[in-house]
Amino acid sequence: MNRRRLYQQHLDYVALSSSTLRRIALASTLLGVLFTFSLNGAAQTEHTWQIEVVNNGAGAEVGGFAALAIEPSGNLHVAYYNFTHRTLLYSFRAKTDKQWSTTKVDGKGAGTYVSLAVDTAGQPHLAYNSMYEDGLHYATWDGHKWKRQIIDPEHVNYYTSIQLDKDGHPRISYYLYHAPDRSYLLHLKFASFDGKGWTIETVDKRPETGKFNSVALDTSGYPHIAYSHVALGDLLYAAWDGSRWNFADVDARRAHGDYVGIGNSITLDRSGSPHIAYLDSTKNLVKYAWIEDGRWKSEIVDTLMGRGEVDHVSLQLDRQNQPHLAYYDGGSGVLKYAVRDDKGWRTEVVDNDGNVGKYPSLCLDVDDQPYIAYYALDDGSLKIAHLQNTTASATTEKK
Repeated sequence: MNRRRLYQQHLDYVALSSSTLRRIALASTLLGVLFTFSLNGAAQTEHTWQIEVVNNGAGAEVGGFAALAIEPSGNLHVAYYNFTHRTLLYSFRAKTDKQWSTTKVDGKGAGTYVSLAVDTAGQPHLAYNSMYEDGLHYATWDGHKWKRQIIDPEHVNYYTSIQLDKDGHPRISYYLYHAPDRSYLLHLKFASFDGKGWTIETVDKRPETGKFNSVALDTSGYPHIAYSHVALGDLLYAAWDGSRWNFADVDARRAHGDYVGIGNSITLDRSGSPHIAYLDSTKNLVKYAWIEDGRWKSEIVDTLMGRGEVDHVSLQLDRQNQPHLAYYDGGSGVLKYAVRDDKGWRTEVVDNDGNVGKYPSLCLDVDDQPYIAYYALDDGSLKIAHLQNTTASATTEKK
């Protein structure tokens, strides 16, 4: 198998092979929603999702690895990959605008697995890879043009995650894939900028750690990283305390036999305690983990019709520390959303217009209203779904 074909498999953006099976799975999902509601016997909040097309592609396939950020003012930023032209794109819409403005950030294969953060001045910061594995890329807008650089020239690939400290300095987790001789290294790495220069370090030197990774920063600017151990099928956690990294197993395959840890997303609550959403690929489950009384606990959020393709869960906490999740159900080809309140988890289908929802990126605005950027596979476009105000209706509830 040549390198180009192998890389196409890694990108994993091909639509599901059977549209008939997808329609059957979708029908089953929707029937399950109605059935669960009739069993619960109680009215829930009606969620009216407004869906807009950010970029229709104009014949190209755009929207890969979507990364969304919302300013406190309500301005929207989204970075994403153009599969057809192999370029990294960025789109912006002010809260009061009706049209999106789009620019090219980088090209020639650069832009895969992009992550995005926005500073207090409203300037975007992007971390991303290249299909040629020529290093960890970083780009920021200075108000006039994109400034790009390669932070780490190693052969990195797969997921990146970027956050900014209180001074707007970037912190990035990422995955070292190959050595210069093309042999596998497979380590979790971390890059940080102090205003003058970059510091690069390997967080976990064990092989096959970090392919799926997500970083969050506490009030001291210290990183907390959720990441996978793909050899063992475990979900891991690393936190910097100012002098050293502290490690923990969040969920382990040896405990229940299931392969977990892929597609993870981490955030911190107001006390600085970590919360992680992730996938169980053995049983096609969406799971959620948190620390309680000094111990990691986990629970099932939803059962997918079939994971279908390797993807991720996107997690945010609202001002009441209630978790909100967005995720793609590859078996039914739909975008889904879940929120947990005092009664348990409520889940719903956000978009079912064709095969949609891959690469979901969830953000909450200042009013805790969710926005989700995602890729529509059938027409190769980038979309955003926004939750509007509500009355009574049915959603699923898990207890």
